[in-house]
Amino acid sequence: MLELSFTWSFDALKISASSLSERVDALVRELAAIRPQAASLLYEAANRAPATVSWGNEPNFYGIARLSQPGEYGYQYDLFHQSLKDRHGRSRVPGEPAGALFLAGDDTSFSPGWLEHALASGINAAWGVMTLLGGSSEPDNPGPGDVLSDPDYRPLPPPV
Repeated sequence: MLELSFTWSFDALKISASSLSERVDALVRELAAIRPQAASLLYEAANRAPATVSWGNEPNFYGIARLSQPGEYGYQYDLFHQSLKDRHGRSRVPGEPAGALFLAGDDTSFSPGWLEHALASGINAAWGVMTLLGGSSEPDNPGPGDVLSDPDYRPLPPPV
């Protein structure tokens, strides 16, 4: 079982000093308040081999996420669109080489650092793989690349 829990700022600093068992107990206790059955399953699984990570205590990790700096929107725009490849792996992003590499994660979204945006970029990458392999979306359930030309879904182009 994999249960992801995320804290940041002062909450992350406070819990980083806790032992492994204290962290697991805190997670189970918090989860029990909203999902008692899931907390029970998590407690059973945690008795096997729990693991936690405090990124602030890990070498070579300097924070929770990469945040965009002024002027980097163009790079984020290209990263967001890198899943738009044709059936031959040719990219629609100028300068990107052809290939079947699809990136996903919060760094390939417009709001790095947030799980929701990491999941959305995963959907973009999955849509790209499906398209590259010759698949297509259902007409009544279009994928991210299917609606990108619609102004309601298209991100603003980077400033020139």
